[in-house]
Order: sequence, then C-alpha cells, then structure tokens
Amino acid sequence: MLTLLLCVSFGVFAQQQQPQPLPIDPKVRYGVLDNGLTYYIRHNELPKDRADFYIAQKVGSILEEDSQAGL
Repeated sequence: MLTLLLCVSFGVFAQQQQPQPLPIDPKVRYGVLDNGLTYYIRHNELPKDRADFYIAQKVGSILEEDSQAGL
C-alpha cells in the first residue's frame, strides 16, 4: 500500500510545470560590464532629484570552487 502511495505521489510531482521567468520591465536598461558586473537602470520620478541604488551580490561559500574554500 505504501509503495502504491509513493508511486502515485511521485507521478503528481513529476508533472508539475517549471515556474516561468519573471518578465523584465521594458523601461529597464541592463547590461554586463567587462568585469562581469550586471547592471539594471530604470528612471524614477520619486523621490525627486534623488537616485536610489540597490546592490545585490552573488557571493558566498556556496559559489566557491573546491580550491577556493576558506579564502
């Protein structure tokens, strides 16, 4: 009985669709610099006479190679 339940539940999970990527706002300009930095720029009206910056970094030990551990 347990085997049958596992087989049925596996079939349900195997048929789930992959999530669709989020659409990029057409007002956003983006690119990649020579050093690999990816940037996204979008004009905003508020706050007036100001610029907002958000920095998201892809860093951490999960992204290291085996030879880089602990550096």
